[in-house]
Amino acid sequence: MDRAGEGGTAGTGRSRSVPTSTISAAELDAAARPLIEGGRPDLLGIDPTTVDWTSLHGRPWARLAVAAALIAADPADADAVKAIRSAQRSFRSRGDSVGLGYAAYVDGTRYLGQGRHRDAAIRWREVRELLGDHSPVSCNALAHLSLVAYHAADPREAALVADEAVGLARIRLDRRGEGLALLYRSLADLALGDLERCLAACDAADLAFAELEGEEERFEWPLVPMARVAVNGFRGRPDRAWAEADEAIHRAEQIGTPWYLGMTLANRSEFCASADPGQGVADGRAALEMLRATGDAWWENCALRALGLATALAGHPQGARRLLEEALSTSPSRFEQARCGLALGQVLVELGDLAEARTTLEASAEILRAADARLLLVQALRALANATPHLASSYREEACRIRTDEVAFDRLLDEGWPEATSRIVVRCNEPMAIEIDGEPLTFMTEHARRALVILALAGAAGLHQEELAEHLWPGAPASRVGQRLRTLLWQTRKALGSEAWRLQRRSHVVVLEATNVTVDLLQMLEAARSMSMSMSMAGSASAGPSPEDDATVDDLLDRLTAPLLTRYRYEPWTEVWLDRAQLAADKLRQAGHRSEGVPPRAG
Repeated sequence: MDRAGEGGTAGTGRSRSVPTSTISAAELDAAARPLIEGGRPDLLGIDPTTVDWTSLHGRPWARLAVAAALIAADPADADAVKAIRSAQRSFRSRGDSVGLGYAAYVDGTRYLGQGRHRDAAIRWREVRELLGDHSPVSCNALAHLSLVAYHAADPREAALVADEAVGLARIRLDRRGEGLALLYRSLADLALGDLERCLAACDAADLAFAELEGEEERFEWPLVPMARVAVNGFRGRPDRAWAEADEAIHRAEQIGTPWYLGMTLANRSEFCASADPGQGVADGRAALEMLRATGDAWWENCALRALGLATALAGHPQGARRLLEEALSTSPSRFEQARCGLALGQVLVELGDLAEARTTLEASAEILRAADARLLLVQALRALANATPHLASSYREEACRIRTDEVAFDRLLDEGWPEATSRIVVRCNEPMAIEIDGEPLTFMTEHARRALVILALAGAAGLHQEELAEHLWPGAPASRVGQRLRTLLWQTRKALGSEAWRLQRRSHVVVLEATNVTVDLLQMLEAARSMSMSMSMAGSASAGPSPEDDATVDDLLDRLTAPLLTRYRYEPWTEVWLDRAQLAADKLRQAGHRSEGVPPRAG
């Protein structure tokens, strides 16, 4: 969507393109303004290797037209930059403010295609200063400033600027400019979560484009159903989203623009993959290949994000993580950074890397709050709730405060949010058991059960992944441990079900989040420590322990000396816990003897 209206396609070699060899320098000079104003300099079919720059000497308009055509194929084309600068020098020496305005416009499209939105905004403001409202490119320059505001994470400003561009286009009876401005308005509404208004802007844009004659004039027409793809995706209607994607593809083929086809496939990958993850991956891969060839930084990034999300839905979260980390690192703007961070955070939650997920999601949520991007913010809050269930109620309260009547909010809020209300019990005394709310857990493998017991005993500090691996596979070569551990943690999360969020990886440490987790052995050790201290203090006082205290101590001693961890009794990792239980029992006996004034037994 970023280079729409100024020849934003890749070089396609379409049959209707006119080779420069058939146009004289004088004809090109005369045709330059209409080509730039019409937004289709790509129809020149410029081949950078065949341009005779010497024939364009002294013809800044012709140079500018060729530069615009080259930018349409590659925004980073070095010859295009030289041609723009040469044209600017000529216009400046002649005092030609109109020429300078058009040069700034073309230069802005170059920056936009590279994802350099701030630089593009500077050029389009120059267009406004030099040409005011009186040039055919003025409306497009104003509309593009709306896009810049979107990328700056200010969709409300984007909506206001797009509305101003709509008004200017209607004053000038510029239906194509009106359609483009309405498209940018729909993008701003999409960011704000106002999906009904987004659809209204799409309908108005369709009406504007319907009045135009010729495929060249309706260049941005395929973008209209693309916005509807996103709306239906947010509303959980993949069938309707798919139908709109088909319409966008049909229009792109009519216009003859592979660039738009790549954009549509990226959109379909992101918003329809839930219905068919395999097709989502195929769409995302094809979109990335097409858009990477155009040099379009924004939509290449969108394709990366879409492919990452589809890859996660297809059951490959580690691959998705790699894709989304790349997308986040190459995000061309603050708002797209927030969207990529949201997608990555959701995958990190699935992988159990909850500490990193929280950091990533909080960064995205901060941007989305400031932008008032409500729908995306609720998605981020929901993901944060999954990463931090003991704070889920506060995240849900925030989400409820910003919700509207839009059905997409209902989908996000009406489904159950995670909360740390379930209780997990790990019994090390006989009979050993692991239960959630009284229901025994079923494990795919004994190793998964063993891992959960080990991590429960480790408590809030967790265990370094190498230490955990040594407990599970003593002496195994390091080259084989990594994949084993990933499989094991997946199996353990499957056993935990809705409580899978508790099993977390924090850098190289694996932790079982301890909220509402009870481990009888840890409770016994803590009770023994506390009783030993109390009894030692009582020994120096006049009164001894009561009969009730004696019964409690006896009960605790019985539990500490009863068989513990019998399922794993002969495994090396249990030795430390059996020793701790024995030591706690000994200290408890010694404290009891001291409180009665009797010296403890030797040994």
